[in-house]
Amino acid sequence: TVLDLGCGIGRFAAAIAGRVRRVVGLDISARMVAEAQRRCAGLANVEIRRTSGRDLAGIGTATIDTILAADSFPYLVLAGPALVRRHVEEAARVLKPDGHLLILNHSYRGDEEADRRELQALAADCGFRLRQAATRPFALWDGLAFHLVRNG
Repeated sequence: TVLDLGCGIGRFAAAIAGRVRRVVGLDISARMVAEAQRRCAGLANVEIRRTSGRDLAGIGTATIDTILAADSFPYLVLAGPALVRRHVEEAARVLKPDGHLLILNHSYRGDEEADRRELQALAADCGFRLRQAATRPFALWDGLAFHLVRNG
């Protein structure tokens, strides 16, 4: 199961639905959720839900294989470090052992080295090992990728 955190209008959920067993998309915006539900309506293995944005309530412990957070962490960062930590802790809770947390976003503060250091420390505190940090794996997107694996 893939958890699409901050799924927006469901672009990633729709794109990966044919390649995975199940996709659960979460977003705080009612309008985004409605559009994602419309876009994914014919996909039986996709579920889109509205969330509070405070945590991953409603997602069972150790039920998720991969979390995809594409351009959603900057919103958590803007809300403060406590919310970032809470979401990484929650990711550790819902991921199966050796599950993957993929964070894709830009360095909005412009200090990629600080981003790398902070995420590496947070990952270790929350039971992850950092597999990839602040890389640019996409030819058409210049955002940073962080790949964390839940210790198992």
